Amino acid sequence: MLLVDDIQLWTGHILKEFLTEEPEWSLISDLSGRTAAFVKEKDYSQEKWWGQQPYIVRKSRRLIRVSEFRQAVAKLAKGRIGHVTNKIKDRIKSNQ
Repeated sequence: MLLVDDIQLWTGHILKEFLTEEPEWSLISDLSGRTAAFVKEKDYSQEKWWGQQPYIVRKSRRLIRVSEFRQAVAKLAKGRIGHVTNKIKDRIKSNQ
């Protein structure tokens, strides 16, 4: 069992969100909006890389999109319109 205290503060809140998305942990109770009680449901013997952590993947996608947008704007500023157009076409094809 794991208790995360001060979930009303950003650090406790982030830890609660992270553990809630991890398949090995289950949220048992949110006590008065200040403490979260978790229980570990299953063990894992290997170290996870960030791509195996749902919370990190979800949050990182937004950062990656912002980075891609900045790169596209920089290429447009340099007059590289064809490159940006091809990237957009590729993205549309991959989403279909």
